[in-house]
Amino acid sequence: MLDRLGQLTPKEMDQIRQHPVLGADILVPLTFFSEIAPMIRHHHERFDGTGYPDGIKGERIPLGARILAVCDVFETMTTGRPGMRAKDLPSAIAELKHGVGTLFDPDVVQAFFDMIQKHPKAMEIRESVDDVLDMLRQNIADLALQNRLEKTGARLFPPGF
Repeated sequence: MLDRLGQLTPKEMDQIRQHPVLGADILVPLTFFSEIAPMIRHHHERFDGTGYPDGIKGERIPLGARILAVCDVFETMTTGRPGMRAKDLPSAIAELKHGVGTLFDPDVVQAFFDMIQKHPKAMEIRESVDDVLDMLRQNIADLALQNRLEKTGARLFPPGF
């Protein structure tokens, strides 16, 4: 759906709006992700309450979700999508500034800008998409093993991981 050009139908948009709920639900059986599930569920909430899936606003949105929202939008703007050209860094920053207080938590955006100023190299893309996908596949395999081991009482990673 996201790979084709053009506007989404209302039905397609409803399906898209369910992805945070589905993502959070996938994490529920993975006990070591219990604290992350709310971040996934609420990363499309808007600071002014006009987001989805629950329409919560401000500080009621988990802090991790507010951080993820800024990072998600920034990544989308700087890498592009089908039918949407990538923006340069100054344009992406301007877009984030425009969304402060409505789309985004002002404190999170400021912290993000501070991070960019202190660590400009963090904005450079070093890995290819294939490298990142390989890394994610390995991480998912490791996490699946961790979940199986947790259910049997064994631990692969240290407590609190």
